[in-house]
Order: sequence, then structure tokens, then C-alpha cells
Amino acid sequence: MIDKKLITLKKELGKSVKGRDEVIDGLLLALASQEHILIEGAPGEAKTYCVRLLCEITNLDFFYRQIHNETVVKDIVGILNPLSYQRGEIELIETGFWKADILFFDEFLRGRSEFLDFLLEVMQERKCSKTLAGERNLPVLSVIATTNPLTEDYNTERLDLALKDRFAIILSMDHLIKDNPEAVEEVLSNPDNTHRNIRITAGEIKDIRENAATVKYDTEIILTMFRMLRDEGFVFSTRFIKLYRDLCRIMAAVNGRNQVSDEDYDNVGRLMLNNRFDTLDSKKIDAVMDECIVNEEHRNLVKRIDNIMPEEGEVFVQECVEILNEYRDEYPTLPKNLQHKYSMLEDKLDEEITLYLKYLPPQVIQSLDTEKLRHHIDEYLEYHTRKTKMLLKTEYDKASEIARKTCKNCELHYETKGDRTKIIITPNLSKPKSFQEIRKFESMCSQKNIRLDIML
Repeated sequence: MIDKKLITLKKELGKSVKGRDEVIDGLLLALASQEHILIEGAPGEAKTYCVRLLCEITNLDFFYRQIHNETVVKDIVGILNPLSYQRGEIELIETGFWKADILFFDEFLRGRSEFLDFLLEVMQERKCSKTLAGERNLPVLSVIATTNPLTEDYNTERLDLALKDRFAIILSMDHLIKDNPEAVEEVLSNPDNTHRNIRITAGEIKDIRENAATVKYDTEIILTMFRMLRDEGFVFSTRFIKLYRDLCRIMAAVNGRNQVSDEDYDNVGRLMLNNRFDTLDSKKIDAVMDECIVNEEHRNLVKRIDNIMPEEGEVFVQECVEILNEYRDEYPTLPKNLQHKYSMLEDKLDEEITLYLKYLPPQVIQSLDTEKLRHHIDEYLEYHTRKTKMLLKTEYDKASEIARKTCKNCELHYETKGDRTKIIITPNLSKPKSFQEIRKFESMCSQKNIRLDIML
């Protein structure tokens, strides 16, 4: 079975490549999905070694070129045969490029624009038209490219967005001594460079993608993740979202599962997203991944909420209050997508309870509501009132803190009436800066979605 071969391949690579589990996972996922991968990192951190070892162990046909600023397309595809040219024919003296399962371009960003245009066509169309011999299709499964860090220090900061978008996975290899010093010690004390070959054919690789098409996945998790990324300012094409789904299914299939797991969503997301942006953006993406990839218990909660939302009347109220009471203490720690569903459930319950208590005749209410249900409703209403007060108090505390920090040249007074608190801000007419502070206060409250009675 191909999935067992890949698992064995991962173990064999791990023997010689210490402390680089993410790189090994990325290479295997790119190969299994027939997608392309970019590995960037400092010199001497085994980028080339990892790829060469992968090709060596699998026995797949691979083509390697070290790219430099003098590299031209004919260096890769081959040159014209002078003898055939004398006969009036066009024939190439071909390189291994035309038959390779894996194309490996080392330090590819050193190449000129001619080479990068050629590479884009190869990755996107899996064909080559940049020769006098005409256009030909390529059997390539995956393009693997490496480069020094994408910084000005290495003169590699340029990476065309169209080309970058063709890499399904972008990995960064920092210095191992920084990332995993224990692995360095292991390399020095117990190097294991022996491995056995695991023959994998191109046909077996292609079968993985076909078999993965039957793996089940949760559309809601994928949509939630990309909605949350959009809210943080990261917008991805439909093609990229579909690719994420496909790679999640392939990851599950490779590990012998018929349904995508939380671990699959998380691992694939980090492989595809983490190194596509700068460090600060990657931290935001990490936070989104932590929020939306939920555990099995939370997944069951989503299903429970989705199942009862179409219901109405007594059936809905009874099941709804049970869920709300069960998870009320956990609400602050729930992922954002679950908090949203929980709030939707509360809103609908408010409507149903209002209908029961205000618009239905007493005798109808009596016939619908059991004593236990009434207890649940009373308990929920009491909790809902406490929660509303708590939210108001929280917003008041936040607003007060913002006012103290921003409105230093203004006079601040507070008035409390019932459950509502008013913050009265009076500008100092002798200090024009106080008006700017008030505008800043309003802006900061708006950004934090604080809705209080603010009297200026």
C-alpha cells in the first residue's frame, strides 16, 4: 500500500535528517499531492541534502540543476542537435528534464527573468514551449525549489507573486542550532546515514490523489478558517482554498484515515500558510489556526447546535437550554466560531422564550412547558441577565481604561443609573489637544466594538 510506503519513507528520512520534521512532512505532502514546494533557508542547513535524499530513497526519476545568473533555458531542456540541423530537422539533445518525475532547482531565485518565466509555465501548465522543437507536455509530479532566505542580505528578496502562488507549500529552515539544539547534538553524537530504498512509482503517487477524493471533510471548518483569515486582512483565491481542502484530504489518506482530522486541518494549514507572509503576519495566522481548528468535543457541540437550530417550540427550547447551561462556564474559552454559534443559539432562544411568555395564552404555555422546562428557562433567564450585566461592566472597564490613557487633558466624570454607566468627557477649551484626544477615544472604542453611553 502506498500510504504504508510513505509512512516508511518518512521514518527513513528522519534517520538522516534530524530535527526537520516539518520539512519532511512538507516534502511528502507535496509529492503525494503532486504540488510544488519552496524551501528557503540559510546556507548549510541541509536544504539540498533533504531533497536529494528524498529522490534517492524513492528511486523516482529526478532532474537537478544548480541555478545561477547565467542559467538559460537550453541549459535545462537541452541544445539543438547540430547534425539534425544540417539535415534541415529540429531535434534536441535532451537532458533528463523531459522524463523527470521531480524537478529540483537549487537556489532558483538566482536565475534571470527568462528562467523564472520558463519555471512558471512548467509549474502551472506542466508543459514546456520555450524550445525550437515546439510545445511538449511534461510528466513532472512536483517541482521542488530552494533558495537562501528571502531578504536583501542574500539578494533574494524578489519573488514574483504569480510564481509564489504556484508553490502550494512554502517552508523556512532556520539554523538548526537555533530551532532545535538537541537535534544538533544528536547529529554530532549519533549520525545515521544508512537507509533503505523504498521504491515508489509515479503511478502510485497519482493514485493517492484519486483515492483522497473519497475522504470526508468538514466544509464549515474550512470556510470558518478562511473567513477568520479574511477578517484579519488575509484574502485567498478560491483556487487556494480548494487546494487547502485537497491537501487536507490527501494528508488524511496518506495516514490511512477516511475522514480529515483536526490534526490534518492544522498541519496542512501551517505548512501552506505560515511562511507565505512575514513574521508578524505568520503570528496572526497562527492565532487564527488555534481559534478555528477545534477538538472533537467542540465538533460535537457544533453538530448539536446545527441539529436543533431548525427546530421550534418546546423541542427547541428544551434542547437549547440544556446546551447553553452545559457550556455557559466554558463560553469564554470556546473558539470564535463556536462563540458565534452559541450566540446565535441564545438569540433564537430569546425569541422563543419571548413568544412563550408574552404572546401565547397562559393555557397554551401551561400545556407546552413541563415543570422541568420552566426551571431550565428560569435558570437561563437568570444567567442571561447576569451575563448582560457582566458584559456591560466589562465594556465600561475597557472604556474607562481607554479614556484614562487617551484623554489626559480632559475632565472625566462617571454616572451610573441602573445597569447603564455613562462616561462624561469634558474637553479643556484652553487645550486644543483635548479635542484630538476625544476623537482618538471614540476611534479606539469603535475598533474594540465598545457600545456605551458616551456623553461628550
